[in-house]
Amino acid sequence: MKSTKHRAILMVAATLAVSAATFAYTHFRGTNGAEKVFNASWYVAHTPDNPRLVNQAKEFARKLEARSQGRLHLELKFPDPTQRDGNNFRTAVEKIKTNEAQISQISTQALTSFDTQFMVFDLPFLFQSHEHAASVFDGQIGAGLKEHLLIASNNVVRPLSFTYSGGYRVFMSTKPISKMSDLAGLKMHSYGVETTPKKLITEDSNLVRLETYLALKMQPVSDKAHPDYVSQLEFLKHGDVTMTEDHFSHYTRLFNKFGTRAGLDYVWETKHSLFLTSIVVNEEFFKSLPSDLQAILKEEAQTLALVEREDSIFTDQKAKKQMLEAGIKITPLSDDERAKMLEATHIVYEKLEAQIGTKLVEDIKR
Repeated sequence: MKSTKHRAILMVAATLAVSAATFAYTHFRGTNGAEKVFNASWYVAHTPDNPRLVNQAKEFARKLEARSQGRLHLELKFPDPTQRDGNNFRTAVEKIKTNEAQISQISTQALTSFDTQFMVFDLPFLFQSHEHAASVFDGQIGAGLKEHLLIASNNVVRPLSFTYSGGYRVFMSTKPISKMSDLAGLKMHSYGVETTPKKLITEDSNLVRLETYLALKMQPVSDKAHPDYVSQLEFLKHGDVTMTEDHFSHYTRLFNKFGTRAGLDYVWETKHSLFLTSIVVNEEFFKSLPSDLQAILKEEAQTLALVEREDSIFTDQKAKKQMLEAGIKITPLSDDERAKMLEATHIVYEKLEAQIGTKLVEDIKR
């Protein structure tokens, strides 16, 4: 009798094991026994007209396909050619939120709509070097920020890695600038952000950079109809602004694209912040992947981030050389002027302390 009961228990256990194995097999391979393919789209929001970045995204898709043996397929989706970068990022945020697109590369500024802690990435003079930035992105602080945004977005958006598509930001102007006092009163292109103090926090405003302009006594000029990098040249051609801000390779690409530099003949190499982006994935899609595909996606997103950072630094150095050869005057930031700018922009840290958090800033500084 005991032996009969024992055999019955074993048979039930075996049946359950077979059922579990069958479920796993059909879940990951499909009911017809074929490998299940997980299809995803990458919404190319960040400079979709930049062949260098598009090729890197294509290589990312190829590596996902190869490492997953065809189980993870990524297709690049491009915005309408008339769409501009500022709008592209906002569109990307909406597409990732709704799972219409599963993956995208979005500016950290646009991600502040989920998590105000991400304002930290634009604070002036926070990152002392590329190595310093990398240690933050790829260490415990970066991991904490990823988790913080995932929670802040109600488990909708998961950051996979941090990167950038150029070097440090510099000021470019139609007149020579070599000291902080030269900035007072200059009209600064502000990417369509609200400049009225009572309307500083808006869905598409870059509050940190705007507060930085104000701390340096510049006069921000915005136009909601022109919320992106293209409007820099449009403003300059019409005499509406004197200054703009971005990295070297941004400008050389812009000049080549439009065949003019609209009087931007001077650079003050302040290196005051970095243009940062994050490769993100919709969390619902991410959780639908088997654990091995989740690992592959995270690893390849990190590899892409490292490749893009290294390539961005090289491209920016090359762009700086091209500018010098074109006769553009580049003035380095002296130690004395840097100290003055640090003192002047400390108020930005104070104003945004509640949104960012003092501990996070101090951890990054360390």
